[in-house]
Amino acid sequence: MYALTLGIILLSLTLTNVARANNEEEQVSRQFLAGAGPLCSVQPDACPDIARASNGDTVAIAGSGKFTPGDDDASGRGTFTHRNSAGVVASGKWKVEELVSFTSFGLAGAPFPPTFEGGVVVLRIELRPSSGGEIQALLTITCEFGSVPPGAHEGIKLNVGFLNFDHSVSGLTVFIQVADD
Repeated sequence: MYALTLGIILLSLTLTNVARANNEEEQVSRQFLAGAGPLCSVQPDACPDIARASNGDTVAIAGSGKFTPGDDDASGRGTFTHRNSAGVVASGKWKVEELVSFTSFGLAGAPFPPTFEGGVVVLRIELRPSSGGEIQALLTITCEFGSVPPGAHEGIKLNVGFLNFDHSVSGLTVFIQVADD
């Protein structure tokens, strides 16, 4: 009986430590780069990230920011350009409003830095076209490091409600685990 009780206690402590480790992992902040910064020197079509809508329009996104899973707060900003067959429809800046969700695919592994991570983040952003106004949108950023599930594709997607740029065309992204200050 004593051995059984001791086994149950040890098992519960192990599960508690695993749950605590997973919760701490969730609280680690991540920096994101989407078609910006040092990614631009990796390959010719790394920057900006481009996604296409079903009508053929494209959106180019470049930017960076930071978020912490388990916390709605996120920050970041960048630029966008919306094009159709006739040329530029709109361009301007975007700003992160809120973290909607984050799913980690795990760390990148060698030969990449130990803090590079794959995953998918969904951010609520505000587009600010240079012509004026504000448009609410959902920006999805996917990085193919770690254990990438089927159907995940490197790049961005942007859903502005009336137009969904849901096909990643080109560009690079990365998540970088960072120590909180």
